[in-house]
Amino acid sequence: MKPRVQTNENGESLGVTYEPEDGIFKRACNAVVTDDSKDIIKSVVLIIDEINRGNVSKIFGELITLLEADKRDKGNHPIKVTLPYSKTLFGVPSNLYIIGTMNTTDRSTGTLDYALRRRFAFVTLKSDPNVIVKHYEKLGNDDLKAIAIDLFNNIKAFITNPKHLCGDLCIDDLMVGHSYFMASSKEELQCKVEFEIIPLIAEYINDGILTVNDQEKEKAFDAWASLHPVQIVDDEDEDNIDEEDE
Repeated sequence: MKPRVQTNENGESLGVTYEPEDGIFKRACNAVVTDDSKDIIKSVVLIIDEINRGNVSKIFGELITLLEADKRDKGNHPIKVTLPYSKTLFGVPSNLYIIGTMNTTDRSTGTLDYALRRRFAFVTLKSDPNVIVKHYEKLGNDDLKAIAIDLFNNIKAFITNPKHLCGDLCIDDLMVGHSYFMASSKEELQCKVEFEIIPLIAEYINDGILTVNDQEKEKAFDAWASLHPVQIVDDEDEDNIDEEDE
């Protein structure tokens, strides 16, 4: 519903009325083009960034059923619903594709319920060191490639250290994205580490996602800020060190 200001012949306001107006989702559905035989000849992709930042079930309402493949216009059991304001019949075309993105570490949002999960396929986009390698090979900078890959592997080892990792989140949820390690110069990489990577790891620690004491944290952050890996010590290594000290 969109507000409309009503005025008289003198331009004086008579109040506000609300009129139905197509939203983004309906406009995306209407944008799918068909030919005379009703065959779909153009697909439309609707991308919803940070899809878990809203109550998706309430946002879609009854329309969530229409997302199912067999309930769409070319499905085996096509159905339509009557829209509450315009009172018109509405269905979802088979060639409308919805892509939702989400950050699984974002704890400020609610979880997605099972009704929504049944209607979407979930694909994890993992941090890929090969992308970093290709980036620096394209630049022809082997020295910076070595530094970036060492940092990537070191930070991954730091996060997955059994001493540090806790809770129900795994490395695919927590690992810093490969784009953070891709820069055009050493100075740019250093800025990314200092102002993007380190603050993110600090948030993990502050939120209790990673269990790291102050001494370990300071040592790691100082090393990374200088573009150097930090020595990772797990419980077994500590036991060996204690035995050697004895």
